[in-house]
Amino acid sequence: MTIDYRVCSGCGSIIPPGSVYHCVRLVIQGEQDVAPDAAPSEGPGDVLTRMETEGDWSRYAHDVHWERQAELCTHCRDLLRVVAEPFLITEA
Repeated sequence: MTIDYRVCSGCGSIIPPGSVYHCVRLVIQGEQDVAPDAAPSEGPGDVLTRMETEGDWSRYAHDVHWERQAELCTHCRDLLRVVAEPFLITEA
């Protein structure tokens, strides 16, 4: 008989079978915007176009898309909420 348990990605503690755990997926997606009155050196989409023409997407992949997944215990979930809160935009 195999005992199935999870390990918290934050603190490394064992999360016993039947316990609550939290699945977290964090995605940071790069966007490009140009201020209406600005005269930028590159216009909207120019960075992505340059990336495409240079053909080396791996060089820019980290700047455009970053994604991580984790399983957390309740304590680490609470810590993540406190740390992430200043960065989050709340809807009115």
